[in-house]
Amino acid sequence: MEGFPYASCPGCHTSVMTISRYDIEGTSTDGDRLALLHKLLGETVVVVGRDGRVLDASPSLVQLVGITVAQAISGDIALILGDVGAAELRDHVQGLAADERWTGSLHMHVAGRPESVLACSVGVLPDGSSLVLICDESDRRHRDEELLRRNREAVTLYEIGRQISASLDTQTMLEVIVRNITWLYECQFSAAILCEDERMPLTWRTVMGSRGSTQPDVPISRETWPWIHTAIERKREIVIQAGTGDILPEDLQTLIIVPVLRSGILLGLILIGYRYVYNARDEEVRLLLHLADQTAIAIENARLYQSAATVARRLKALAAHVTSVQEEERGRLSRELHDGIGQALTAVRFNMDILTREVPIKEGPSLDRVNAVKEIIDETLKEIRQMAFDLRPPALDELGLPSALRLYVSRFGQQAGIETQISTPPSLEIADKRVESVLYRVTQESLTNVARHASATLVAVRLGLHEGLLRLEIEDNGRGFILPQVSAPFSPGLGILGMKERVTDLGGSFVLSSQEGKGTHITVEIPQSQIL
Repeated sequence: MEGFPYASCPGCHTSVMTISRYDIEGTSTDGDRLALLHKLLGETVVVVGRDGRVLDASPSLVQLVGITVAQAISGDIALILGDVGAAELRDHVQGLAADERWTGSLHMHVAGRPESVLACSVGVLPDGSSLVLICDESDRRHRDEELLRRNREAVTLYEIGRQISASLDTQTMLEVIVRNITWLYECQFSAAILCEDERMPLTWRTVMGSRGSTQPDVPISRETWPWIHTAIERKREIVIQAGTGDILPEDLQTLIIVPVLRSGILLGLILIGYRYVYNARDEEVRLLLHLADQTAIAIENARLYQSAATVARRLKALAAHVTSVQEEERGRLSRELHDGIGQALTAVRFNMDILTREVPIKEGPSLDRVNAVKEIIDETLKEIRQMAFDLRPPALDELGLPSALRLYVSRFGQQAGIETQISTPPSLEIADKRVESVLYRVTQESLTNVARHASATLVAVRLGLHEGLLRLEIEDNGRGFILPQVSAPFSPGLGILGMKERVTDLGGSFVLSSQEGKGTHITVEIPQSQIL
């Protein structure tokens, strides 16, 4: 038999188990999971670290040895078993592989408690810790083989909970469940089916032990597997024996099918099969139903996550499209203002100068009105050029980002009366125009915030390549602020949140740091691969 198919799950300590048919509450922590295992299996469960310290235990520990879970956790296992029992346990566990178990007796002798003998079964978890089942030898209900089987069940339940809680991919979870069921039930065939769309033919999602055409993504023949459709119609478990007149595929003699139900809705089926006649015990079917319930919760969670992720991707694509359209419209308006209205006003101003030279006007009210009109035209031209520049500076398209930033920062300093420093490469080839637009808008929005809110006397802008990253830094010596206060945008423009969103859409990072009285520092980094 193959070893237990473990998968590592660093940092994973959350799972949900529900056995609604057997009135077992849902669990959300390792401690809850151990309590559930005790309820399912009857024995006290203890998790022991590689250093011999107790990591967790089921609440039944207090009835067995008189110690609460809180007293036991972080203490040495000798607190529960005594020095002799702890030494015996270490001797037996040492050298066990993940697919091996030890079952036997331990002598518990702790000061202040009567000496007793405990029946014990031990399995090793992927992280090197041990899962220990113990019960009183004098009140022992099972043979050593039965205790070993219960240890297998406990390890399987514990590990399935840990592994599927680490993934929200439906296919990955089904593969984990089917592998573990195959190991637990020592069956020759196992599979999982999802009932996703009534309009589409049923297909196998995960299969182990197939000898024929029973393969993932292959449609399921109603003639070959009629019992699957019976289970779907009845929404309940079915056990089929080849000796009752049914001829089972895959050379099977026994087939067990259990539904995967959630709130009465059929999500799929789990199948296990044997190539000999196997009379499954009621508790084995009950455990398989529990695994089906756990699978249903995992599938529902994965579908909710995938649905939310799909919506998020669509919103992100829509936002990127809107941004692209906005930039195109800004460029069009900038050109129309500069080349259309701007040129027309320039022509008017030029013709007025010619007219005043050709038709001299004496000093007086008439000349004053002519000069006032010229000033109005000059001011209007200035505002139109500034509007065109703010919408999209021609330098950004004609000369590139470094030149556009130098020009913008210089103008900003003159208009705001703030000393500026600008550091950029002489030239920088950026193939993706979105990157240029985003970095320019971040600079524009950041400097607008400095002028409006910072009370700064100096602002520095730095652009350059550093270790495979295109980095933009904007730093001022203003009054700063408390970061939680920026949950809403500063201005009607991009705002802090808008800037961060546009940068992350490009696969970059946006970091803002600020302290009251110590100014504000913004760092934007975009992978160099995004600009080529």
